Amino acid sequence: MIRAIDHVVALVDQLPPPLELDRRNYGADAELNAYFASVDHMNVFLSRDAEMRVWQKSPESTVAENVFALMVMELRERMSWAWRSKGTRCATTSHR
Repeated sequence: MIRAIDHVVALVDQLPPPLELDRRNYGADAELNAYFASVDHMNVFLSRDAEMRVWQKSPESTVAENVFALMVMELRERMSWAWRSKGTRCATTSHR
């Protein structure tokens, strides 16, 4: 049991520092730009979270100065083929 707790503590210690989700900083913050396609995308993402919506309706939300959430991003690569006409030949191009 102690080893499991030590493992969890080590995982938490490896987490990066908090990232402030602020509309005003979106354009200047490369990390925010990496996570979200736009400010509107950031807002839609947060509004879709069921737990966040429940919390926002609770009395605690009116007195909270900060809200912390653990977000995980997963990179997914897709392979697609595009066909284009080049004179009398067709050429394929691979996009990732």
